[in-house]
Amino acid sequence: MLPKNIIIVEDEIITQHFLQEILASKSITTVACLDNAVDAIKAFQSLPCDMILMDLDILGAIDGLTLARKLLIKKKIPIIFITAYSDEETRQEALDLSPYGFIAKPFTANEILKTIETGYGKFHNSTTKPIISTEVLLSNDYKFSFQTNSLYYKNKIVPLSKKENKLLYLLAKNHQSVVSSETITKELWGDKETSNSNLRNFIYKLRKTTLNLEISSSYNSGYILS
Repeated sequence: MLPKNIIIVEDEIITQHFLQEILASKSITTVACLDNAVDAIKAFQSLPCDMILMDLDILGAIDGLTLARKLLIKKKIPIIFITAYSDEETRQEALDLSPYGFIAKPFTANEILKTIETGYGKFHNSTTKPIISTEVLLSNDYKFSFQTNSLYYKNKIVPLSKKENKLLYLLAKNHQSVVSSETITKELWGDKETSNSNLRNFIYKLRKTTLNLEISSSYNSGYILS
């Protein structure tokens, strides 16, 4: 299954042209081909779009990952990320936002078309399944979105470090249930040894960053978002 209309967000002219040729070969319409977030947001709001091909490194102050977060707040849309960076950290950060595809440069036409077909098919199937909540309300002011993997305060993203986001994701997934200190430590630091005091200090700093968000300890066994 292939989408009918795609927006391309890519700052390299040669890559733009290559992508448009690939899409045209399968009668997919490129409704907009842009190189920055400001124009991409305007196009997304006004043009028909079934999928976005998004370079992570685009022109302007807003990069591809940040742009994707902004767009996903407005509408659930399948995004395929394209990047010249192949490191695992960048890949994981991108996949946290969109499970529909990630492809590294240089790529072939076959790779792009296969990724588009697989990603769009997965998206289409997900829309036919029962709706599962994509966010959890943590208080009157706070909510955590699993779609954008971000904490919001009064509908504005709270800037957090990757470790802080990981912790809140884990606590939000287990909202009102205790998450053990061992589980948290392994999620944040992997197999690296760390003391209980490091975890306590980490959570103490997070509490100061997220005032009025109740992160409570549970008899020294773990933590809970209540």
